Amino acid sequence: MAKRTEWTTKMGEIYYNAGGAKLVRQSAESRIIAVIGTFDLLHRGHIDLLQKAKALDGSLVVIMPTDESIKEPHRPFNMDRFNIVKQLRQVDWVIGMDATSPYKVLEELRPEIVVTMQESVSEINEPIMDIINKYGQLVIIPKTYNISTTDIAIKIVDYAQVLLKEKESEECNALIKEYDDDTK
Repeated sequence: MAKRTEWTTKMGEIYYNAGGAKLVRQSAESRIIAVIGTFDLLHRGHIDLLQKAKALDGSLVVIMPTDESIKEPHRPFNMDRFNIVKQLRQVDWVIGMDATSPYKVLEELRPEIVVTMQESVSEINEPIMDIINKYGQLVIIPKTYNISTTDIAIKIVDYAQVLLKEKESEECNALIKEYDDDTK
C-alpha cells in the first residue's frame, strides 16, 4: 500500500470537513474509509451504510457527485443534500466530484477501505476496482432495510398525483358551484 502523509484536494471541491483541518494521517494505522453515493433522498438505509462504514474505524469520507454532473433527468431531487450529509455525526468529510469520473478522486484520496452496499457492487467497474485494490479493499455491506431512493421517489410521485386530483376536484367543484350560483 502506498504511503501518504497528507491528502490534497486536486480531485474535487471539499464541501465540508470536521474541524476544518486537512485530512492527515496520524499514523500508519489511521485509515481513510470512502463511501461514494448521491444521497439524494437520505433514508435509513443510507444512515445504516454510513454507521457501518464509520464502525470500520477511520476517517469517513463521503464522495458525492455534484448537482451539475448528474445526468439523470430530474435529478438530484434534493439540492441541499451536501449540507444534510455533512450534518451526520459519522461523516468526517464530504467531497464533490464529477459523477462520470470517480477515478480521479479515488486515486488522489487513496482510501484503505471503500464501502458499498450489496446492490451497488455491479456499478463498480474494473478501473475503479483496480484503484481500490491498489490502495486497500472493498467492503460490501448487506442491505438491512427494504428501502431505496427510487421507492421513496415513486411514493412522492404517487402522493403528488393524489394531491393534484384532489385539487382538480376542488377546482371543478368550485366551478360547478360558481355556475350554479350564476344560473340561479
